[in-house]
Parts: sequence; structure tokens; C-alpha cells
Amino acid sequence: MCPTIFGIKIRLHLDLLKQRIEKLRMDDAITEDESYTKLVGCIKDHKIIMEYCNILRPLISRIIFVQFIMVGIIFGLCMTNLFFFADMWTCISTMSYIFGCIFQTFPFCYICNMMEDAVSDLTLSIFQSNWLGAPRRYKSSLLYFMHQSQQPIKFTAGSIFEISLATNINLAKFAFTVVTIVQQFNLAEKLDRK
Repeated sequence: MCPTIFGIKIRLHLDLLKQRIEKLRMDDAITEDESYTKLVGCIKDHKIIMEYCNILRPLISRIIFVQFIMVGIIFGLCMTNLFFFADMWTCISTMSYIFGCIFQTFPFCYICNMMEDAVSDLTLSIFQSNWLGAPRRYKSSLLYFMHQSQQPIKFTAGSIFEISLATNINLAKFAFTVVTIVQQFNLAEKLDRK
């Protein structure tokens, strides 16, 4: 739950920053110095967002890694139960349990994909901002900002798996791998005899 909340906060801050960038140099009543000061404020806020991500990255990495491992094992055991041992009522309860497990990892994986999109939107809004008639100092700062904003915000699980929807789908594939292993070694028959 905590990684999801942190991810939502990061995503919203990126959206707010994007909105501020889109308004740069749009008001004719604001001087070039004031516009430059607002641009510097946007650059500083982006840096704070990136630092926030760097502080959270080790914590989120550990939490999600353990969660992925546990959900993968649970998926595998549930799928083994479904394919080899379950009657109709057990199938229904096991399927509802599997859906509950999916919703443990899905939200943060989805938010990570949304953060990647937000970063690319941020870079695009910097490029599309009203910079053509700006002074050289403004343009060079904007160029620096655009370069810095192209750094992706990515989280990994245990510094191994990139956290994304593709990883969430791979968890389901892992469950079928466990079922295949159980099938190959005839573990279901050995467990059923006991």
C-alpha cells in the first residue's frame, strides 16, 4: 500500500510540474526575469522529485521484491491446486484468492507505467513551451532542464526486476512454470497418494 501511495504522489507532482511548465512565458504581463525565476523554480522542483525517488527507491525495491516472490509462489501453489486437486467450490474460492493476490501487485505496477508516461509528457511539454523568443539564458536553462527531465523514473524489485505491468504479467507466467514443474516431476500424484 505504501509504495502505491508514494507512486501516486510522485505522479501527481509530475503532473503539477507539467502544468506549471505549460504556463511559462504565456502571460505578457510577466517580465523575462520573472519567467526565468519561474523556470528555475520548476528545475528545482524537478530535482526535488528526483531526490525523493532516489530516497524511496531502496525501500520500495525491497518491499516489492518480497511481494513479487510471495505472490509468484502463491500463484504457483494456487494454480497447482486448481489443476490437480480442486473440486468446483475449491476452484471458485481459489480463483477469488488469486484475484485478490493480483491486486496486491497490480496497482503499483500500473503506477510505475504511469510515471514513465508522465516523465515523457514532462519532457514533451518542456519542448513545446513558449521558448522561441526567450533570451539566451532562459533557453540554455530550458535545454539543461529538458536534458535532466529525460532521465526515467524507474523502480526495480530487488534491483533485479523492473516494476511494470509487464512484470506483473510475468508473475502469472511464473505460476504456470510452477505448474509445469509439478507436472514434469509428477509431484501432484506423489502428493495425492499421501
